[in-house]
Amino acid sequence: QVVVEERLLTAEEYFATCHRENTELINGKVIEHMPPGEAHGFLAINIGMFLKMWARKNNAGRVYGETGFRLRRNPDTVR
Repeated sequence: QVVVEERLLTAEEYFATCHRENTELINGKVIEHMPPGEAHGFLAINIGMFLKMWARKNNAGRVYGETGFRLRRNPDTVR
């Protein structure tokens, strides 16, 4: 019996080599997904606009859109 060990990527390797808008790194593995549609884009920009206005008014930090964030280490998860 042959056991093949799949190599898991770190967040740094993912961003340097294969990060695209339609991928995420989940527990060290690159996962492809369908790109978001029109309804998603419409809702995201409108919700983001109100969040940004509130954050600015209340000096409450930054608001981000479609940005990759490392949520976990070893194995890494980037969403």
